[in-house]
Amino acid sequence: MKIIFLINSSFPYYAGGIETWLYNVSKRLCNEHDITIVSQNYRQYPLLFNDMPDKIKFIKFKTMNDYKFLRILVRSYINVVNFFIGTYSMAHALRSIINKRDKYFIIALDTMFNVDAGYHIRKGNTNVVLIASARGPHAEILSESFPLFRKLFLIYEKLMLKCADAIWANGLDTMSLLKSKGFYSVLMRNGVDFKSICNISTDGLEDILNTFNIKIVSIGTLLDVKGVNELIDACAILNNRGIKNVELFFIGKGEPEKYKNRANKLNVTERVHFLGHKSNVGAYMKKCDIIACLSGGSGMSMSAIESMASMTPVIAWDSPVYRQFNANCQTMHFVKERDPDSLADGIVEIINNYDYYKKIAQNAREEASHYDWSNIVKEFLFNLEMIK
Repeated sequence: MKIIFLINSSFPYYAGGIETWLYNVSKRLCNEHDITIVSQNYRQYPLLFNDMPDKIKFIKFKTMNDYKFLRILVRSYINVVNFFIGTYSMAHALRSIINKRDKYFIIALDTMFNVDAGYHIRKGNTNVVLIASARGPHAEILSESFPLFRKLFLIYEKLMLKCADAIWANGLDTMSLLKSKGFYSVLMRNGVDFKSICNISTDGLEDILNTFNIKIVSIGTLLDVKGVNELIDACAILNNRGIKNVELFFIGKGEPEKYKNRANKLNVTERVHFLGHKSNVGAYMKKCDIIACLSGGSGMSMSAIESMASMTPVIAWDSPVYRQFNANCQTMHFVKERDPDSLADGIVEIINNYDYYKKIAQNAREEASHYDWSNIVKEFLFNLEMIK
């Protein structure tokens, strides 16, 4: 099959949850299928996925960021204009690889701009199937950055979803959200390289991790929605209670300065560490004593699945994002969402009953085994067959 993925990041020069899913699925598909990835040309980071198979073809599209004299303008609401420029640039790039002879599956890895680019191609080609892959509440997340455009984004998303031949959702909660908007979707789960996480070595990590203190790790981009503030606040609460042997380790890209300032104001600077993007996150998960899963997004969190596979006890928000992993058995310890005091209490609960929560972590590893990428790719191909 000819499968084209559309993503509005500079993958493989950018890493996040969507990019990790794309990397793992595409590299497992390319031996038997024709895979093309259309992604942004502009690069902010070095090559982060450096073992992409040569069989995968990349087509790059440009935005305002590719031109120095325009890049300085891409701030605040001008970014929205840039999104639409990227959409038409992506559609133009697509036209160069589509012919009338072959059948194509275009998988847009959002519910808005990528779908729009795919629709420009599909409406003139009956041999194209367009799939919108919902990786979370895209319109709502964008609205947090551009609140004046919230209504526009919600209307635009609805129009784009109506254009898709099928909609995939990356979690039961995402499916429920789409249903509330009037759209039927099919579950397309996130996954984990289960054996790799289980077998990964913890040797050679930073010396700062060689401490007898309680180590809590958080995996993900440094954003407020990832619970970074609440975790730092919880550390400060524990410190004020006299529990001074807890250290936080944040793994992921992003600017840490404002969070460092927060830690400094709360007098826990020496206990909060920002280690940046890592390709071997499983090693850090296994090295630490507790994993904090505190994302406020939606879908089956990839870092949560990786956390379960690591067999390290997990503390998580009591939200639909994480409750869906407890459908078969208890896999995590839940605390009240966005509540630092509850989070601090939960951390103490795990520390004081660590042997019990290690048994819960064994349940979590068994649950995570069902999310191995080999199973996810089978589901991917099955879902394609269902819409042929």
